[in-house]
This record gives sequence, C-alpha cells and structure tokens, in this order.
Amino acid sequence: MIYRREDQEAQDEAQKKAEEKQRLEEQAQREHEEYMKMKEAFSVEEEGCNVPDPEDEGNLLENFVVYIKVRIRWAKIKILTTRKIENHCLNS
Repeated sequence: MIYRREDQEAQDEAQKKAEEKQRLEEQAQREHEEYMKMKEAFSVEEEGCNVPDPEDEGNLLENFVVYIKVRIRWAKIKILTTRKIENHCLNS
C-alpha cells in the first residue's frame, strides 16, 4: 500500500512535469508566431549609415559660430543692463 502511494505520487509528479514542459513549449511556439507576424509587418526600405554630408558639417559649424556670437551679444547686453541698474541704485 505504501508503494502504491509513492508510485502514485511519482506518477503525479512526472505528469505535472510533462504538463509544465508542454505548456512552456506551447508558449514558446505562440511567442515565436507573434514575433514572426510582427517581423512581417516591418520592412526596411533602405540601408546605410548616418554619415552627415560635408555640406551639412559646414552648416553645423556656421550655425554654431552664429549661436556663440548671439550668446556673446546677449551676455554684453545683460552686463550693460546690470551695470545701469547698479549705477541707478548707487546714485539713488
């Protein structure tokens, strides 16, 4: 009787393992099918790398120089304005 119980438990355990293995295989199969469907939905029109054109590099440099010049002008204006406020406060 004890052997039958242990045999039954071993069979149940083996059956659970087999069911779990089958469930995992089915899940992997479903995920693979979903992946393939998503893969088909995408297409690659062109291939290449993102190398900037030499003309764009010139424009980038020019844009950077202009940006710096504008920042310098604004800094000078702020300094002058701050000095005017300071003089006004000191003279009052």
